[in-house]
Amino acid sequence: MDKSKYGNTASNMNQSKQGNTLNAASTMKKPSVMGQTANASKNLKKTEKSSEEEIMALEIQQVEIARLAKVFDQLRMASETYGQGGNTSSKDNFNNSNNNISSAQIKDNNQSTTKDNNANKKEGSEGKDYFTAKDVAIILHDLGYVATKAEIEQMIWEVDENLDNKVNSYEFNLMYRRCRYDKTGLEPRNLYNLVQFLMYLKSDTNVNSSSGANTAVANNEQSHQKKTITVEDTLELLYVRFGRQNLDYEIEEIFGKEEKNAQGEEKSITLKEFLDKQRKRDFAERKKLEAERKKVKMPEKEDDGYGGY
Repeated sequence: MDKSKYGNTASNMNQSKQGNTLNAASTMKKPSVMGQTANASKNLKKTEKSSEEEIMALEIQQVEIARLAKVFDQLRMASETYGQGGNTSSKDNFNNSNNNISSAQIKDNNQSTTKDNNANKKEGSEGKDYFTAKDVAIILHDLGYVATKAEIEQMIWEVDENLDNKVNSYEFNLMYRRCRYDKTGLEPRNLYNLVQFLMYLKSDTNVNSSSGANTAVANNEQSHQKKTITVEDTLELLYVRFGRQNLDYEIEEIFGKEEKNAQGEEKSITLKEFLDKQRKRDFAERKKLEAERKKVKMPEKEDDGYGGY
């Protein structure tokens, strides 16, 4: 028996086996393009999450926190109040006069309102922790502001982080902080501007002079949500946000130079007037920041001997 022959064959088989093993190992170790993409995506999500956490860590005043909570409750409960009767005349007017929302949409709203109310009962007395375009539409209508369906849906889309067509409390607070501390002028501000107006807005109440207590009148004709804001309504929030040194400037930006109207009464403005002024102000601020960015020159590339490549 030629042992050398078999020895050579065995040696070749071992080498081949080792080679195959090495090839398999190298193939296993080599990351796929999909794997690299997935890892990059995970890292990006971590970065985005970290950025959101930084924004949520930004401080706002207690007055702002309280007003934000009030506004969020007002928005999330709009459909429930509307569905349970609340202000009947407002309900009828919404169905009859809002030509920007189709009859099919209104029918769908009425059907989904019942579902929302049933869901709220299951969720407990606190109700749902979100609001939708329908809730915003009801609030806008009650304030006498005519908006298209697309305009309202845009408000939701701008801040809807998880794309579920709802704005929850986390997204709501994230939106407020993003816009409040925005130094670029690039943050979408449609919902933010509405929220600002609602934060200034106060409910009408009658004062019981005999007891000195604030008592809301039960009659809908006497007790209702105000539809306009005055300088006095804005003072507290503007003061804590901008300080005494900038208070007069901020008031003038909202109400203009004249503090009283033609009748000598304290000037008040509607939501439409407020939003129109804010949009003009936002546009002017954006143009200013854009002009400043254009002034910044990029550093010239140093010649590295390779012709800049």
